[in-house]
This record gives sequence, C-alpha cells and structure tokens, in this order.
Amino acid sequence: VKADLDLKSISVANIGGCALRTDGTAVCWGSNVFGANGNGSESLQLEPMTAVAGGLSFVEVQRGPNATCGTTKTGQSYCWGGNGVGQIGSANLYQTSVLKPALVDSNITFHSYALGSLHTCALDPSGKAYCWGMDLQGRLGVAAATVACNSTTYTSSGSPPIATTCSPSPVPVNTSLRFTDRKSVVSGPRVALGDRSILNHP
Repeated sequence: VKADLDLKSISVANIGGCALRTDGTAVCWGSNVFGANGNGSESLQLEPMTAVAGGLSFVEVQRGPNATCGTTKTGQSYCWGGNGVGQIGSANLYQTSVLKPALVDSNITFHSYALGSLHTCALDPSGKAYCWGMDLQGRLGVAAATVACNSTTYTSSGSPPIATTCSPSPVPVNTSLRFTDRKSVVSGPRVALGDRSILNHP
C-alpha cells in the first residue's frame, strides 16, 4: 500500500480495499463506482490518502464488492456504498448509492461483517447472526414471508428474471447457533452462511 500511514488492519475485496489506522481513522481506495470508499464521491481512488467522511473513529472496517461496513468506538454500526437492494442496512436510503457512512438500522453493536455483492451479514455481541440486502435464493437465512421490503426482480447472466424480496434493515438469521468471529460468517455471491465458511459455534 503506497501510503505513509500507521495501519492496524486491512480489508480487501475484488475492486478495492480499506484500512484502519491505529487512531481509528478509516481509509479506503480502489474502484468507487457506488461510493464504497466513503469519501463523498464516486471517483476512482488510487491511494488510501483520503479518510472516510464523517470524522468517525472505528474499531473494525470490512470492505465488500460494492459496499463497506464498520463499527465505531462508541458501538455504532455504519455502512456505505451500493444500496440498490438494501446492502447498507439503512431503509431510508434504500435503492441509492450511499457515498458517506450511514447508520445501520439497529441499536445492536455489530461486528465481524461479511459483505457479498447483494447482501451483508454480521454478528451481534452474543454471536447471533443478522443479514440484510437481497434474499435471492435464501441468502438472508430467513423465511421470505418475514422479510419486509419492496419486491425486486433480479436477472443473472443468461437467466430469466427472478422475482425476489430484500430487507433494507438487519433481520436475524433463523438459527439458534451462535458464532464466534468473522471466520464464522462468509458472504459470497450466493451464500451467507455455510458454504466457504468455518462454523465456529459452541
């Protein structure tokens, strides 16, 4: 990383990355089409020299394909970037690109974020998993009838349109399992929990 920064952690996705400085400042770089760098613009950023907007102090930041999420030192959860199907977790910003950190619709202090291209998952302090975004093919881990959101039609490459629903706010995954850390939660293109993940539960 070409930057004179004192970094505590780095999180990268296929189109960019974010890092957490030792003072709690978050910096992001790379493709910024949906505002995933969180600096108030959608311009490409080649180096991590501009801090995420808002003057927030983070303890965790995780970058995904289209969005980024983090938890502040005060225990608040924020996300920013692409929100076309609710990946940010802020219902009042549903179907918009969120260029700066927005509070997730919950008073839960989330951690261990895992971001897919169309959905996001995270853990609460007890290890219970929550997800938000598109529920296509059951990605949120909840019964479709419990997901309160506008209907969305999704078309994958070479496939006919699929009518589905999504949740712009966090919903609890329908399981009694409790997970211990980010290794337990992986959000890939088609899964949230299980495939490509290590289930660390008591």
